[in-house]
Amino acid sequence: MTLWEEIKYKMLNSSSAVNQIVLINLVVFAVVSIFKLSLFFFNLSEAANAAINYLYVPGDFKLLLFRIWTPITYQFMHTGIFHILFNMLMFFFMGTILHDFLGSKKVWITYLGGGIIGALVFLISYSIFPVFAASKSLGFLVGASGSVMAITAAAATLIPEFEVMLFGVFRVKLKWLALGLILIDIAGIPSGNPGGGIAHLGGAFFGMIYILSIQGRVNNPFSKLFN
Repeated sequence: MTLWEEIKYKMLNSSSAVNQIVLINLVVFAVVSIFKLSLFFFNLSEAANAAINYLYVPGDFKLLLFRIWTPITYQFMHTGIFHILFNMLMFFFMGTILHDFLGSKKVWITYLGGGIIGALVFLISYSIFPVFAASKSLGFLVGASGSVMAITAAAATLIPEFEVMLFGVFRVKLKWLALGLILIDIAGIPSGNPGGGIAHLGGAFFGMIYILSIQGRVNNPFSKLFN
């Protein structure tokens, strides 16, 4: 069995959505890295980046009309090794917890739904807030962070008292871990990565509402779809 056949087999036959999503992210990262390296040798790095940008969510709704696939594709794209490493480690631990309680289908729904809502919040923010007016045509959203925040918020909403070992030393309940990450995103919006932080909050909101909906604790037009 070739390497590609083995990867395809694991993607299609693994019963765990967590394994599937991690593997897809890693494969996409490897393919994009090889593509960028290949064009680098021919002094075409700018062309490579321009092509890859078509997989990121643009900050302008007008550009989105010609890139309608990006609210899905950006969730599997990363800009560097530490970017994908942190996201996949966080997703693996939180996703495994959620998978143990709800199964693969709901992990996929949470991941993709959180990413889509995160992208929508990002686009709306870039369209209505004056602080983004000058940069919305240049802004891009990339990475699985919004999807990972959806997974984290979903797990914390489902089993808030569940304890995890933070850094292998501190026992922390999921509700406090999720709240801490949300507060970090809020604090970082004015000074760090505002578009990303806003998308993270959108993903977290989806994760929370999704769990409350399937528990029957809130009603919304998508409750039947969630169930």
